[in-house]
Amino acid sequence: MDDQPAGTVTLEDRAEAQKRLDASTKRGQDRAERVRTHEKREKKRRKQREIERKNREAKAARKAEHERVQREIARKAALLTQGIVPESRAERNAV
Repeated sequence: MDDQPAGTVTLEDRAEAQKRLDASTKRGQDRAERVRTHEKREKKRRKQREIERKNREAKAARKAEHERVQREIARKAALLTQGIVPESRAERNAV
């Protein structure tokens, strides 16, 4: 072939192989860093979305409670216009 015994590696071949190995290692490390960065960002986004979801749920609960109170006020006002005095729950339960 090239007049070298089988299994013998020249310095040039060794240097070229080391360069390829170093480049491959660098690509792998760069990819791993990108994955870590992506996962860290995604974790932050998930946490932020969870906070926003809880805030939306709390807002919906406050709105529902407000609407319930407004309906109760309107109901009592309607009873008063008919001359009926509404009892409070405490008065009703005391009887």
